[in-house]
Amino acid sequence: MQKWWSGITSSISEPELADEVWRQNVIANVNDSYFQPFENPSSYLLMKWFYSGSNAKTLAELDRLVQEVLLKPDFNRAELASFRAKRESQRVDVIKDKTLADSLFQAADGWYKINISLPIPFERIKHPSISQVPIFTVESLIYRRPLQVLSAALQDASPDEFHLQPFKLYWQHDDNPDNSERLYSELYNSDVFVDEHERIRAVYETKEREIVVAAMMLWSDSTHLANFGNASLWPIYLYLGNQTKYVRCKPSATAAHHIAYIPKLSDKIQDFCEERFGKPATSHVLSHLRRELVHEVWKILLDEEFTKAYTDGFDIEFADGKVRRVFPRIFTYSADYPEKVLLACIKQLGKCPCPTCLVSKQGIHRLGTKSDARTRTRHKRADDDVYRSKIKCARNHIYLNGGLLNGTWLDELLNKESLVPTQNAFSYRLSKHGFNFFSMFVPDLLHEFELGVWKSIFKHLMRILYAQGNDSIQVLNKRYRLITPFGRGTIRRFHANASAMKKLAARDFEDLLQCAIPVFEDLLEAPHEKTIRELLFELATWHAFAKLRLHTETTVNSLEHSTRRLGAAIRKFEKETCSAFTTFDLPSEDAARARRQAKNVAKGKTASGGASKRKPRQFNMETYKLHALGHYAEAIRCFGPSDGFSTQTGEAEHQKVKRHYKRASKCDYIRGIAKQNHREREFRKINEREMLRDALDGAPNPSSRNEDALPAIAPEVHHYMSHETKNKIDLSKWLRKNKNDPACKNFIKKLKNHLLNRLLGLEYNGDEHDFTPSERNHVIIDKFSIYAHQVMQINYTTYDLRRAQDFINLTTGNSFFMVLGCENGAHEDPHPYWYGRIVGIHHAEVIYTGPQSHSLEPQIMEFLWVRWLGRDPNHNYRDGWTARQLPRIGFVQYEDEAAFGFLNPNLLLRAVHLIPCFSLGRSKELLPHRSICRLPNEKDEDWDMFYVNIFVDRDMFMRFRGGGVGHKSFQGAIKRFCDDRWPDEKELPDNVDEDSENGASEPDPDLEGALQSDDELDGSHGSESEAEVDEGEQVTRSIQPESELDDDDELEYADF
Repeated sequence: MQKWWSGITSSISEPELADEVWRQNVIANVNDSYFQPFENPSSYLLMKWFYSGSNAKTLAELDRLVQEVLLKPDFNRAELASFRAKRESQRVDVIKDKTLADSLFQAADGWYKINISLPIPFERIKHPSISQVPIFTVESLIYRRPLQVLSAALQDASPDEFHLQPFKLYWQHDDNPDNSERLYSELYNSDVFVDEHERIRAVYETKEREIVVAAMMLWSDSTHLANFGNASLWPIYLYLGNQTKYVRCKPSATAAHHIAYIPKLSDKIQDFCEERFGKPATSHVLSHLRRELVHEVWKILLDEEFTKAYTDGFDIEFADGKVRRVFPRIFTYSADYPEKVLLACIKQLGKCPCPTCLVSKQGIHRLGTKSDARTRTRHKRADDDVYRSKIKCARNHIYLNGGLLNGTWLDELLNKESLVPTQNAFSYRLSKHGFNFFSMFVPDLLHEFELGVWKSIFKHLMRILYAQGNDSIQVLNKRYRLITPFGRGTIRRFHANASAMKKLAARDFEDLLQCAIPVFEDLLEAPHEKTIRELLFELATWHAFAKLRLHTETTVNSLEHSTRRLGAAIRKFEKETCSAFTTFDLPSEDAARARRQAKNVAKGKTASGGASKRKPRQFNMETYKLHALGHYAEAIRCFGPSDGFSTQTGEAEHQKVKRHYKRASKCDYIRGIAKQNHREREFRKINEREMLRDALDGAPNPSSRNEDALPAIAPEVHHYMSHETKNKIDLSKWLRKNKNDPACKNFIKKLKNHLLNRLLGLEYNGDEHDFTPSERNHVIIDKFSIYAHQVMQINYTTYDLRRAQDFINLTTGNSFFMVLGCENGAHEDPHPYWYGRIVGIHHAEVIYTGPQSHSLEPQIMEFLWVRWLGRDPNHNYRDGWTARQLPRIGFVQYEDEAAFGFLNPNLLLRAVHLIPCFSLGRSKELLPHRSICRLPNEKDEDWDMFYVNIFVDRDMFMRFRGGGVGHKSFQGAIKRFCDDRWPDEKELPDNVDEDSENGASEPDPDLEGALQSDDELDGSHGSESEAEVDEGEQVTRSIQPESELDDDDELEYADF
């Protein structure tokens, strides 16, 4: 790969020199007082243990106490004679600058507390000026000044932590060195970063000061802090896009800078309104005030100091000693849909529900069509003079004229673009400097797809299975439970009924999708079975493309084509399959509705309809989350891959504030959380000084690894297996015991053929070379014994040029693998991979006495005893991207001499996840005997066929898709996959606008005028009333009482 640097010359230091300057500066500060502000090392070590690790002090935490505190050379029991935990913890909170009375902590990087003033509009009450509007005070906004946060982060960081100069990244293909392809991996090599840096550098850069863009990436979302009660927090997180996402996404890296905790709108607001206006505020006024509160918070954060730095920059002395001019820039804001709506100042689920473009709700179903693409391109939202004048006029109407927030006049002014009369803080502070706040809202794969589109489709599939009326729901649940786990949390065991969807996180819905194709096979009759299979395949394909961590221009183009096919597949599903079934609410939805009705009755409200009456439910395509799928390709080109701006990062940080809450005083827990966050960052700084001091002294780094875990190995090593000799197998006794087992037939002959093939350095061809008995006699297995092991670890290079590991454990059944195939060119349809199941992991001490032997000393040779799988012999079954079917394989018949064999572990590519072909069932014919190659729970049966789960993770997807940058060694072998492409990946004629199966459809009436003029939309719109949606599919937290918070904060995430 090669980098295109944005500047021809740069005053930045060479990496080695900058790192040395930083190191010398740090070493100068690392002395006998590294533990400050604590009095002695013993107090620091004990407090560090207390504030790190888990809140629940388990046996592992006790081990850590002994290893990292009591056994440390610096620990001295006598120093703890006057130890008081409360006093020691307060040492971190001491204000260094006593002149700042409003600072909670030290001035350099501290928290501040301020009250917020909210003007209260009231219906039909006029005021001569905005200054005379009654003010309600919201108390206790706790925040940090963004500029101080940026300064502290950039000053403290080592030179290799942040990329100060953006660049473009290209991949030079080996087969065509003249052809370089653009790569997208991080924000700092994205188009938007490079363009902004070039624009600033052209105006401001001088010889004295190098220009640095501080890339601000923002996250915010409210979260519950406890399982019971109404304690909640609404934090705003700031991350720096100059830092690699592989560090930024780890909560342990403390890359998240908490800059504010948004306060609630107090219930006292109703008392205030009754006192000032004689009656309580309406729901419309309360919703407006909650929007106003959030933007008042942002106006405080984007203060004059920040706006000045935004235009002129500010100087920072970096860790390498150089002073640079830093310009803060806001690139992304990651949030779920209710939060986006609140920040974009638009109506939730309005006529134009998207915060970035002006698509109408009625036009959402056109996902992937050319008319949909034109809408996204030509009709983007813009913070222009027209927009600002509308908002100003609307605010004068409600504040000065006492206009109704839900009145006709305001609707006619704002409803056309689903706007609300709130002055956007980003527009107020930064619009005059060219910032368009609508452009910072990025797609949210977690809420929009995994908990959005896919969840709604899966839920409707359950409704269809219930409507079918047979045992298909029970069959589906059983099939999911039979799927084996894979990897370290990649695919987890499905313990509960999948159809119930009880307390499922985003990672659980992701697992359901990745395993869905074999599970749904033959659950419905034709033609619906094929429609659903193709839909599931396209959903999994789109999801895999959207979650890639390293994109090429090819994969981004493929994502665009996949979006087009997905839109067509969903429309076909809705038109042909959904319309064929009369579907009703699921039992869980009926129960939830009954609970809501009972709750309303208890409050004195009248229940609507009978609780026992089943409610029909149709598939709804008019959701913002479906529309959002079309924005991903553009966002990736602008800001880098989706994992860089996913809300998953912010959700993971929520777990940290929940831990802080447990240690905070419940009387003022928000201030307590701020304290805990501050202490955590301070402890990290002290810990870094301690680690550097230990490194300079040559002290070993304490390890908290589990003793039972596999040892750490160098990443360049291909694999690891133990060479322990405690599990010795005497081949003479073992072969006599298993003489009737077909798996052991010709065991010694095959083993010696395999070992001799390797000893002679012959190329692997499936061990088809049959040596003579005299040649095999030159291979002597010492003591005629081999040694067995249960686990092994495989290292491999991922598509995004990182090293990853697979673990094979024979006791769990997760022992399938893949290697590069050795099929000759005469094969009609050669497949690049061979598949097998590891029966045994072994090593032996081998002596070779043949003519090419150089020593008679025993040498350790590792080998795997495997049971091979072959491709489906049914020639009518076609797999691949065009056929939209998974590769199908099955065990080789036991009579075949190649059914069992041996393999060099160095040939393993990866472990592979196989899912049974449930529709074909089990069989005893493949191995009609009791055999040691099966696990006890398999009951002497084999699945007739398996599907290869090509969607199990990103790397596996790219091994079957082709084009992975890190898959250099076998790019040629997988050319078959690269050539297997859909016809629609070729450029379509300009006159083709809609799906080929549907033909040209009628134009969107709401956009008919817009397609003729780029300035305004046609005025004909549908009803503004919000469509009823499934519980959890469209959350309305932003305009509801604060107790109704988003429950997605409990999510956990897989490694996909």
